[in-house]
Amino acid sequence: MIQQFAKRTGWMMTAVLLILLMMTAQAGATQTTVTLGFATDDIFDEEKKNRALLDYLEAELKEVGIEKVDLLLAADNKNSTLIRYMKEGKLDIAMESALPSAEIVAFANAIPIVEFKRKKMKTSFVFVRKDSGIETVQDLEGKVVTFEDPGSTSGYFFPRLALQSAGIEMVHLESHQDPVPSGKLGFVFAGSELNVSTWVFFKKVAGGSLSSTDWEKKKYLPDNYKQAFKIILTSPPIPGSILTVRPDLDPQLRESIKQAFLRMNELAKAGHPIVKWKKKSEHDFAEISDELQQFIQRAPTVFRGE
Repeated sequence: MIQQFAKRTGWMMTAVLLILLMMTAQAGATQTTVTLGFATDDIFDEEKKNRALLDYLEAELKEVGIEKVDLLLAADNKNSTLIRYMKEGKLDIAMESALPSAEIVAFANAIPIVEFKRKKMKTSFVFVRKDSGIETVQDLEGKVVTFEDPGSTSGYFFPRLALQSAGIEMVHLESHQDPVPSGKLGFVFAGSELNVSTWVFFKKVAGGSLSSTDWEKKKYLPDNYKQAFKIILTSPPIPGSILTVRPDLDPQLRESIKQAFLRMNELAKAGHPIVKWKKKSEHDFAEISDELQQFIQRAPTVFRGE
């Protein structure tokens, strides 16, 4: 009897020890680093540009055990890389424009938590050369236009949506020299804002698209280019960027990240050092609106399969 009791007690002690070890391992696995990222083709200055934000988040998230906030960039400028990082658990927070963010929600099950509200309305312009003979978007039929890249909200998604809303049927071409099917408008990607304006200026394509903010930047639209162009279509207002987090992020940490961004509005007004970063972002931060939630749900399906 004593031997049996001792044996049972030994098993119980072993079980208790195992449970304690598991609890200790889980406690030791508590997240202490957060990664924030976005897609870019210019990685060299991003750490410096966003240092104030990273320092601010580190300070704000200390109370939930976060010791460091790192920048994890998709250096190939591809949204698919951000989606992969988030699926693999490498990326905690994605900070992207509206369309890429909607795709991250759709394909990585990310959770949108904060909306970047623009202080100034932003739209997209479709433009052509003044000497092109093109007066309306209907005159583009049978021709080729260029967008920036397939991941751009203002440089592709909204101008294309505006063209389609005007009754224009569009087809993607591999080259601007490819034949355009009858009754359609062909489009290609130029890869950058400056390439878009340059291709139109030198008549490589009939038209292009730039956001209303890029339209005012000489590095994307030199004065001699701008003088040669005219705008023939303006898109509806474009939503701001969206902050999304990976779906399995600790709920308390997720809420702390959200509140850190929402508090930024008042802190910046009070002269907090984050004002320098916030001023560059040209946004205020808000809860996700119903309108933006509808956009997030709809956007990835608009061109799917094309």
